[in-house]
Amino acid sequence: MKDLHPCALAARTLLAGTAMASLCGPAMADFKMTAGNNEFVLSGSLNGQVEALSTSNTTVPANRPSGRSRLNQNSSELRFTFNRNFGEGLQGFGTVGTEVQSFSGGNANNTSTFGFRNTGIGLRGGFGEVALGRWDSHYHTNFLASVDSAYFTGPMAWSTQALWGFVNSSELLGNRFGNTVRYATPTVGGFTGHAIVSRGDGGVSNVAGSGIANAKDLSTNLAVIYRSGPVSAFASIFDRNDFVMNLPFAAGAVSSLTSQKSTRVGAKYHFGSGLAVGLIWDSSEQGHRVPGGAAAFAGERTAKRTAWAIPVEYTSGKHRFNLGVGKAGEAQGNLFSNSVIGTNAGTGASFVNLGYKYWIDDMTNFHIGWSRLKNQRNGAYDLFLNGGVGGDMRGVGAARGTTVQSIQAGMMFRF
Repeated sequence: MKDLHPCALAARTLLAGTAMASLCGPAMADFKMTAGNNEFVLSGSLNGQVEALSTSNTTVPANRPSGRSRLNQNSSELRFTFNRNFGEGLQGFGTVGTEVQSFSGGNANNTSTFGFRNTGIGLRGGFGEVALGRWDSHYHTNFLASVDSAYFTGPMAWSTQALWGFVNSSELLGNRFGNTVRYATPTVGGFTGHAIVSRGDGGVSNVAGSGIANAKDLSTNLAVIYRSGPVSAFASIFDRNDFVMNLPFAAGAVSSLTSQKSTRVGAKYHFGSGLAVGLIWDSSEQGHRVPGGAAAFAGERTAKRTAWAIPVEYTSGKHRFNLGVGKAGEAQGNLFSNSVIGTNAGTGASFVNLGYKYWIDDMTNFHIGWSRLKNQRNGAYDLFLNGGVGGDMRGVGAARGTTVQSIQAGMMFRF
């Protein structure tokens, strides 16, 4: 069977032939139509699971999220890509990605907005690629480097991103930002990279009565990815400043000017026996500045934590087994010690998942798995995105301390 790294399956739907797809080796067949110098490509994925979620051990029992059973669409997507060859190696392109919600309906973490996935227009050639639009920034870089194969080819609940993508669940580190300019380098010696600059919605935020005016929301992401032979590796640096969010774990809604910094590195080695072992390390911090209008919270509030994860996979023919373990350390700084939590102690969490996939062909699998995320008594992490239990994990009535378990069985089909 061909290489089943997630980048080999995901580059087609995420970037559909862009410079990043060179990470994945030989291209797979898409549904294409050509006319002269024009090409239309239809691609996508349907990734549905039956899922049973359960919760326990919440620090304040009355705040425990309810368990549930549901169908989950796990990033199912439809993608349209248009390419036009101008000659001499120069190509223009446009791509539109849209989420498919037919499985899970109104899951709070999903959106049916047309073009809400990676969507934009650009130009590529020997210089690399320049693109304008909405693009993933920081939080998916590691998956494209194929360090954690559990994510793109199975349920989101398998992803170790649940831990190292957050600072005690206070805000996702990186995202799919609009109003983005993105440059991707050509591949040289197994290396490729990108630089991203995003400006929120291009406007400014003013919050009445809070003292916040003209918040511009500027973010940057620099990343390099390496893939050659048995080695996959990445490094990504993310910086976001001057955006508005409520102070987490505050007694009531308190608007703050927020900043984030995150450094993430990872590597995986593929052994000849079918075994592959990876390591992801992340150091992230979040800062909040509350203007003087909210006297009880005025001043600077910061939180920093480190986290690590070890994704392991074993492939034999059409069978793949996944194991993931990880841990987020307790926070440092004064954000949580000055909130309703009152302390940094017990703000960490641990994660484990076990999964099995049977690959019918290179683009289709059946899978079954189990995940558990165990928060310490003041931890508020959740399983990643629409793999999670949802609910308020960080407000006044926070469900901190909750242990969340998920059992999933489903099928993924890419085209």
